[in-house]
Amino acid sequence: MSKIILFELKKQFISVKNMVVWLLLLVTLLAFGSINMARDLQFKKERLAYDNSAWDAAIQLNLLLQEYPKNPPENVQKAMDLWRRDAVYSAQQRVYTSWVGEDRWRDVVLANINRNENLLQGLREGIISGKSKSEGGVTEEDLINNINYNKYLYDNDIKPLNNIYQMTGINFLYRVLSELMPYLAAVVVLLLCSDCFASEVDWGSYKFLLLQPYPRGKFFTAKVLSCLVVALTVLGSSLLIVFVIMSVLNGTGSAKYPIAFDPNAFSSFAVTQKSEILVYLGASRFLLYAFILFALYIVFLTTFACLSSVLSQESLNAMTASISVTFAAAVLQSPISRMTYFSLFWPFSYGNAVTVMAGDAAGSMLAGFIVLISVSVLLVSISRIIFIKKDIIC
Repeated sequence: MSKIILFELKKQFISVKNMVVWLLLLVTLLAFGSINMARDLQFKKERLAYDNSAWDAAIQLNLLLQEYPKNPPENVQKAMDLWRRDAVYSAQQRVYTSWVGEDRWRDVVLANINRNENLLQGLREGIISGKSKSEGGVTEEDLINNINYNKYLYDNDIKPLNNIYQMTGINFLYRVLSELMPYLAAVVVLLLCSDCFASEVDWGSYKFLLLQPYPRGKFFTAKVLSCLVVALTVLGSSLLIVFVIMSVLNGTGSAKYPIAFDPNAFSSFAVTQKSEILVYLGASRFLLYAFILFALYIVFLTTFACLSSVLSQESLNAMTASISVTFAAAVLQSPISRMTYFSLFWPFSYGNAVTVMAGDAAGSMLAGFIVLISVSVLLVSISRIIFIKKDIIC
């Protein structure tokens, strides 16, 4: 059995087609990182945009002073004090952000905490009239989330990212998992694996393989395992190489960086009403869980590609069919996501591990594990039965 697997691995790793796919994936990931680095550089070169928050506070304060120039009532005095503090905290944020020389990021974070706590107090005391998100306002939950996020940064001594384009190693992994890999991984896996069985028909090599003293079931298992190893190796090594490059150029980033996640990810099957108050998890643990789900998604894609290859007589037909079905699934993902119960058992719903971890998908992480493993086992079982019973024309 091990000899067959090694034979299949050698054949796939030296395949020109697979090496080209590997190279194109690496170039795509490097391009993604480079484009974001260019955007980050452009962001740094631009002058800091004017922050209207301090100006808004001054306007509110001026309106109150005009109406009550002397001896204002107690409630009006409270409002004046609130807007004075808001103007001070907003100015501190702006001044410390653009401070020349010493990096005053801790002061920026502290000013952000103070400002949001001040606004939260005003909201709870009725000084500020709250508006819903649909009305373009800031809710109490928004303020609490902002406070918790910045307190996490301050307490753990974590410097916040300047912008989403800052390509530290960890932010690269987070961004590429959430924006690029849900689609790119599917294309890569299908290009690597969709011809694993059908290509033997193209080359006429089945006549030599089937003459070996091994049952068809062992050949099938060897091919599926080799496809899975190749897919995980190509994707994993490419991500690792670009991660190292981004880390050398821009720093690795903090492993404790806070990322919002669904606290019921491992305790419930379906995502219930998402709480407005966010819970944060360190980046290293978040990415570890996300990569486990991502690996299971790769297993599902590999078994799907193998089934397509077993059913096809030509490798081109197998790849075309696999990519067409996956493309259709991606296009239909938006309407399918609105059908809650169907989306729960739709394996392509778990292609974006970051979305699932954050609780923004129909199913939880637990559901993703169960669905992807179950569907993969089903697909590989069907493929094996078809391959064993199939009348192969040599």
